[in-house]
Amino acid sequence: TLHGKLHEAVFWLLTGLGALAACAYLWMFPPDTTRFGPVCAFYKFTGLYCPGCGSTRALYHLLHGNVAKAFRYNPFFVFFAPWLVWQYAAWGLQLIGVRSVPAFRPRSAWPLYALAIALTIFFVARNLPWRPFNMLAPADPEDIGYSPPVSILKTIARPSGL
Repeated sequence: TLHGKLHEAVFWLLTGLGALAACAYLWMFPPDTTRFGPVCAFYKFTGLYCPGCGSTRALYHLLHGNVAKAFRYNPFFVFFAPWLVWQYAAWGLQLIGVRSVPAFRPRSAWPLYALAIALTIFFVARNLPWRPFNMLAPADPEDIGYSPPVSILKTIARPSGL
């Protein structure tokens, strides 16, 4: 219906404006130098990096054109961000009637299962304390602004007294 399309278009516009405002803020204020911004509650309470840890700093560096540094903070996000932008653009173009824009619309749940498996593997791997896995952790965890509790995995990997 026309009414439903109008609501969807307003929602599309508001989400875009919100994302642009967040990117503008992030462009002006580096997350490493300000205390105002998201703090990962999962990391704060467990000492483990969630799949999203480092995404804010990665986005900051992407916005400034430093892909290598963004990749060092969160490689999964660096690969996923262009897809998110494409999906958002395709959604907007379809709202104005452009039907030939390819957008990812899974016909089954398997692509979502694959994404969930990839995120789980990434989550586990970036919390392993050995090379090369520990290189998946955000570059500078101290930049988050607090000391996390000692991770269970890190305690097992490096027992005291050795």
